[in-house]
Amino acid sequence: MNFSLKLANYILQKSLISISKNDDDIKNAVCSPVSIDAVLNILALGCRGPTLEQLLQLLGCDTVKDFNATASILAGVLKESKGVNAPGISFLNTLWVDQQFPLKASFREVLRDEFNTEAWAADFSYQVGIQQVVNEVNIWAEAESKGLIKQLTTENAVSKDTMMILINVLYFQGNWVDKFKSKDTEDGDFYLLNGNKLKVPFMNKTSTCFDYGTFQGCQVLRMLYEEEEEVATNKGDKQKARSFSMYIFLPELKDGLPNLMENIKMDSTMFKDKIKLRNEMISKLSVPKFNVECDVKLTDFMKEVGLTLPFDENCKDLTGFIDFPMEDKGLYVTDFVQKCRVETDEGGTIAVAFTRQQLCTMAARYRPPSPPPINFVADHPFMFMIREVLIPEF
Repeated sequence: MNFSLKLANYILQKSLISISKNDDDIKNAVCSPVSIDAVLNILALGCRGPTLEQLLQLLGCDTVKDFNATASILAGVLKESKGVNAPGISFLNTLWVDQQFPLKASFREVLRDEFNTEAWAADFSYQVGIQQVVNEVNIWAEAESKGLIKQLTTENAVSKDTMMILINVLYFQGNWVDKFKSKDTEDGDFYLLNGNKLKVPFMNKTSTCFDYGTFQGCQVLRMLYEEEEEVATNKGDKQKARSFSMYIFLPELKDGLPNLMENIKMDSTMFKDKIKLRNEMISKLSVPKFNVECDVKLTDFMKEVGLTLPFDENCKDLTGFIDFPMEDKGLYVTDFVQKCRVETDEGGTIAVAFTRQQLCTMAARYRPPSPPPINFVADHPFMFMIREVLIPEF
């Protein structure tokens, strides 16, 4: 099981625990492994020794060179889109550093040149300074998320011992290739994992072709977003346009999501070799409109998957960030938080993730015999992914 699925499983299990404690407290779970990768990539720049080795192992890299190559691919996937109908993408990092601790020039240079990240001075030594930083962070977050995230952090999350706050924002807005019609949207029953049901608006389509298949006891449907335009490179050839899709994994059983999450084995070959999708006529497609928001602390998760050293108060390996000698104590990570929000409607999807670290083509020929109609009715808990199709790592 790879890092991304471990993360999804962790957040799902937290959601299931809350359901078991209170049947009225029904929460959706959503996460962005790419956003977390971005923060970990920057963290790795400042790590040395055993802590760097532990972090590289988590990221699946043998060497710093491998890590840099992965970070470069990530930046390419999430660069600004071109074209009128292209997905809107914003992928930004920002750093607030206590003014008492100047960043190393080499670290600041890599931040600017490789990660398009600026660092801002802050004063965490007194309450008014903390209030000002929190206000600036939340204003920045609301602007970069196009108003979807109103409050990223609070004064209670920052203290006078804070030295650095590192934040990544990933914003995605995509339009469906096959849009739904608002007039076809109808309310219907959605069955929850605790056995209850509620009325939600369902987007509907009939007799439409989609990429479809089955996998480990669930139906899989791929819904395409409109693509960006191909752009010319400096060499005069065409650069491949990125192609984003949403994959929906719908368990056959209404309460089958936990079992799917527990048993699915996801890796880089999953979509290439294991999930076989064909362009099929979907007789009835019914997918709920949803607005999912999730705020989860990831410190415990990071420790569970083996990243423990950066959170150790006695850590002495985070020496690549600042010039100021810290003789009395080492620099270590105190908090790791992600806030995500995904909105899907008839036109497409808007997704935003903040990760905060404190330090059918229809064939005309006859096909005997006629296959049974395929219905894809997502009226119970399912898993979805937004995936860049052309670059398999993401």
